[in-house]
Amino acid sequence: QNSIHTDTYTHTETDYTAFYREAHQHIKETDYPQRRGLSEETINRFMLGYVENWRHPKAPTAPPSPRLIIPTGPQSYLARDTRAELTEEQQKYSKSKVGTVKIFNSGALKTADRPIFITEGELDALSIIEVGGEAIATGSTANRRALLELLKSQKPTQPLIIALDNDEAGDKAAQEL
Repeated sequence: QNSIHTDTYTHTETDYTAFYREAHQHIKETDYPQRRGLSEETINRFMLGYVENWRHPKAPTAPPSPRLIIPTGPQSYLARDTRAELTEEQQKYSKSKVGTVKIFNSGALKTADRPIFITEGELDALSIIEVGGEAIATGSTANRRALLELLKSQKPTQPLIIALDNDEAGDKAAQEL
């Protein structure tokens, strides 16, 4: 457990590092990353994992589902449903965030030696990285302010290319960024 102290409150966040290691050991139990075009090298670099019967920590009574685990930081991750066919209700919860929102692969802002694509989805960023590019993901258009705050403290060493989803929310967020 890590504690974050501020002037007004103390907030404790769960460290999911051990969970990531365990989930990563099960990654070969699904072909979902390969179906998305990801190589073993990318899977290992980002410690992608798999949990066959995952339940959201805040909804322990919800039905379990098979999930690809994408770490976004020590205290946050994306759990993405790996089933090909989902009901409308299952579709609503197909991408579940756990923990405090973090920008996926934010370290690239310091280390990249080529332009950095800014995507919404973590899998979009992973796809760009897979083909030799560099990318970070906001996880959602709602996180554009978190990205702007991050950019204030971590000036990127490379140009940024905004490549958000081609929908109304993505277009609006791209304009703001």
